Order: sequence, then C-alpha cells, then structure tokens
Amino acid sequence: LNLPNETVIYARLFLEALRKEDVAISDILESTGLSPSILADPKNFITLSQQIKLYDNIGRLSKNTTIGLLQGQQIMPHHHGVWGYAMQTSANLGQALCIFNQYFDVVGPMAKQMIQVEGKLARWISKDILPLGIGRRVAIEEMLSGNFTLFRQLTEQKFELKALYVDYEAPIGFEAYEELFQCPIYFEQNKVEMHFDASLLNLRMRYSDPETVRVCEESCIKLLKKISGSKNIVEQVRQIIYE
Repeated sequence: LNLPNETVIYARLFLEALRKEDVAISDILESTGLSPSILADPKNFITLSQQIKLYDNIGRLSKNTTIGLLQGQQIMPHHHGVWGYAMQTSANLGQALCIFNQYFDVVGPMAKQMIQVEGKLARWISKDILPLGIGRRVAIEEMLSGNFTLFRQLTEQKFELKALYVDYEAPIGFEAYEELFQCPIYFEQNKVEMHFDASLLNLRMRYSDPETVRVCEESCIKLLKKISGSKNIVEQVRQIIYE
C-alpha cells in the first residue's frame, strides 16, 4: 500500500471536477499527505493508501452522488499514454482488452481485471483490494465508467453491455448508471462484472497497426521496469501484446 505506483493523472481529473463545485483543494487532500505540487506533475505517482484516502474525501465532499461515473467519462485514450496507443492500434477488441487487463495491474495495484468467455457471453471481471466504504464505490464507479467509455470510443460506439453487476448498494441518483450503461444494473451482488456479447471481441480497431503496437510494447516494458522492476510482469505484457 505504501509504494508510489498509482499515477496522479486520474486524481487530477477529480480535482478539476471538485474545483467546479467550489471544494477547497486543502479539504480534498486532507490526511492524504499530498500537496498540490505533487498532483500538478502528471508524471508523478502516489501510493495506493493515498489514492484510497483521496477517493474517500472525494466521495464525502462532492455534491454529485455518482461522481465516479462522471469522472470515468472524462478519461480519454491519451490519458493512458503508450498503453492507450497500444489499445487503439490493436487488431481487434479482444487484443485491446488483453492489453488493457494485463497492463492495468502495473498502472496501480487497485484491482485485477480479466475476461472470461462462456459460449456467447463475455464476462469482464474485476477483483479489487480496496477497503469497504464510500471511497471504494467512487473508485469502482470511475473504473467501470472509464472502462466502458474507453472501449466505446475505441470501437466507434459499437461496444455495448448486456448487464452490469456491482457489490454495493444503489446510491442516490443511481439512474445515472442506467443512463450511462444502457443495460440492466444489478446492485448488492457478490461480484463486479460487465457482461457483453462475446462476438464483440472480434470488432476491428479503426487504427489497427501491428507495428505501432510493437513500438508501444517497448515503451510499456520500460515503464513496467521503472514502476515494478518485475521481470515476470514484463514478460506477461510482451506476450499479450504480440498475440
């Protein structure tokens, strides 16, 4: 929890949103050990403990009861750097999702994500390590909204869900979930999953380019080494991107 391996890029987006609500930055950063100067540089990283506390503060201070959904929609492919370019230039949605899931582990240890295909159904499964509370809901909202929005963008709005399952109570303003995801939403389940038609995995990426994916792979490996120094994870990412 105390290794600085969470990028500040996504926290910066939250700060911008709460500034629009006239929330003082000192209140947002309370008890996080963070300063505005640390978040000012998008190249900086913070610890998971700091990220969790930040999300707790955001959930407590924001007037928007589904602030995580709103923020997830603000995340664009370029916010993910070379990781985003690798997804954009993948052969199809299936490869892009593999790259997303594998690299997500080292962007930050907040959650692990995987795809399971069962006949015609694909399950996008998320298992997080976050403590229960409002901060966790904000984080899960941001993750689900960001994932969904990203792959809608990458597939020219062709990516659609059949159902969404989350393991927390429906928040005030839960209608925002229905408006965004346009599918049945199931709260208070024992899982966090997005279900979609498995045939969508074959959707071609508009900017598919194998050579660009390879170039991005080299940059991803360098970043992986810098963040984790884990040879095992580096080899996993290399394998996924070349498949």
